Amino acid sequence: VSKVESKYKDLVIKTISEDVVRFIIRDNLNLEDQVNICRLLGSKSGICIQGITSGYLQFGPPKNEEKLAMNFCSSDFLTTQEKTLCYSILQENVKWVYSNDKYKAVCGEIPDQYKNVCVY
Repeated sequence: VSKVESKYKDLVIKTISEDVVRFIIRDNLNLEDQVNICRLLGSKSGICIQGITSGYLQFGPPKNEEKLAMNFCSSDFLTTQEKTLCYSILQENVKWVYSNDKYKAVCGEIPDQYKNVCVY
């Protein structure tokens, strides 16, 4: 990432962190370790968290993709700020990809303190 042109860094970070989810799922990697790698990116750590969240929606089990993303967002090792970002990205992706009923169902499962990310 350090060798990538500045204007492409965010895209590269997001794409790599999305893709790594395939290996997290397949190889049962320690997710906390992956998040700690995100945190090493400093001000870009949020983009990495966004990528992992999106990656779960891309590579999760068909028809239940949001379940793994929801589990990720509720992880105890995420900070409140990271959880807010995670739930925000989760609902945004679900809103654009799935039916309104599925969106409402997902938003209904988001903990109360983060429900403000859902826009009906």
